[in-house]
Amino acid sequence: MNRASIFLLLCLFPFMGMAQEYQTITFGGQAIRVEIIEVEGKKIPVGDMGAVGNRIFEKEKETIVDHAKVECIYSYSIYDPEVDKHRNDLYYMLLSGNNYSWYRRYHNYQIDSLLSHRDMSKVTNKYYEAVSRYFGEGDMGDPEENLKNQKTGEIETYDFFAGSSYVCTEPRIDFGWTLSDDTLTICGHSCHKATCSFRGRDWIAWYADDIMLSDGPWKFGGLPGLILKIQDSKQEHVFVASVLRNGRPESTIVKKERAYAFGAKREWMLKAKRNAKENPAAALKAAGMIPKNLDGTDVEFPRKRLYVFNPIEKE
Repeated sequence: MNRASIFLLLCLFPFMGMAQEYQTITFGGQAIRVEIIEVEGKKIPVGDMGAVGNRIFEKEKETIVDHAKVECIYSYSIYDPEVDKHRNDLYYMLLSGNNYSWYRRYHNYQIDSLLSHRDMSKVTNKYYEAVSRYFGEGDMGDPEENLKNQKTGEIETYDFFAGSSYVCTEPRIDFGWTLSDDTLTICGHSCHKATCSFRGRDWIAWYADDIMLSDGPWKFGGLPGLILKIQDSKQEHVFVASVLRNGRPESTIVKKERAYAFGAKREWMLKAKRNAKENPAAALKAAGMIPKNLDGTDVEFPRKRLYVFNPIEKE
C-alpha cells in the first residue's frame, strides 16, 4: 500500500464508525430496506424518506406564554356506533396554568420532552420520525390541540386532516353547567358533579374544587375546579384523569406560530373533517396525496368506513 492510499485510509477512518445501518423487512410481500436509527439505546427502523430525510427538521416557531401549575394525563375512550367499535388506548395531556392551558396528545408531549434535550440544529427529519416511533407510532388518536386563554376565554383549536393544517379561534364558551351535591373520588380528590348540554350531546362532569383551576380536557372548563372526569350521556366519549401532578419548571405552555395552517371557522372544520374521514380517497386526491401501490396504481380505500370516528361536537 503506497503512502497516498494510507493517507486516504487515515482520513476516512474517523467516519467509518458513523456508517449507516440498514435492515431488510417484508412489507406487502415485498422486501424493503429500511435505515436503523438509535434513540435512547433502542434501534428504530425508519422508512425511506429520500433526500428529505437528511434535512434538518423544521420545528414550528413557538413562544412560551405560561407555566403549568398542574399536569393531568387523561385516558380517553371513544365508541363509534356506526361501526360498533371502541378505542380505549388514547391518552391526552393537559398543562394548565393561571393564564393559559394546552391540551394535546400525550404522544406529542413525550416527543417534545425528549427533543428538548437535543440540539435541534442537528435533528433531521428521519431522526424525528425515529423519535416518534420510539414512543409508539400508529393511529394515536386525533391530532387536534386546544390552547385556552384563561383570561379572555378564547380557545385556539389546531387540527390536521387530508394533508393540511387548520386553525380556528372561538370566543369563551358558556357551557351552562348545572351543579349538584353528588360526589366521586378520582385520583385521590373528592369531586362534585355537574351537567350540561353542549353542541348536540348531554355531558356529566366531575370536578375537584380543591384544585382551583377552571379547566378540563379538550375545550371543557367553566367549573369551580379542575374537571377530572367527563362523559356524554351515551358514553361515546369518556375522559378520565389517570395521572395528576404538580407542574414542573420545564412544564411550559407555548403558543405556536402555525405558519402553514389555514384559518377556518369551526363549523367549516367540522364538516370538512367529516368529509375527509368518510371519503379519504377523495380528500387525499384533492390534496394531491393519494397513496400508490407498488405497481404505481392508486390505493383503493374501502367504500365503508371501518375505523372509529365519532366527533365530539355534533353541531
